[in-house]
Amino acid sequence: MKRVIIAGMGPGSKSCITEEVKAAIDNAEIIIGSKRLIEEYPDKKTFYAVTADNIVSIIEQEEAQEYVVIPDFTVEQESLQMRLKENMNTVSCLEYLL
Repeated sequence: MKRVIIAGMGPGSKSCITEEVKAAIDNAEIIIGSKRLIEEYPDKKTFYAVTADNIVSIIEQEEAQEYVVIPDFTVEQESLQMRLKENMNTVSCLEYLL
């Protein structure tokens, strides 16, 4: 079962994230988000995606089990959450099991 966590980056710096987000990123097999946010994680498999459709498509196509989505202000988070709910079994608004 796939697990997707939508994580906020605060002001957008690795130094400003919460311990929970840090742990989620450490455990993630794949990080999806804007270039400026994912480039701080060169040791992880990352995908650049800023639309809900692109993010969901990557999750559906990849075989990893642990994902973190780091949306920036260009992603409508409600749209992303709705797309995840439409296509996958959800646990909460921030964490999804697929």
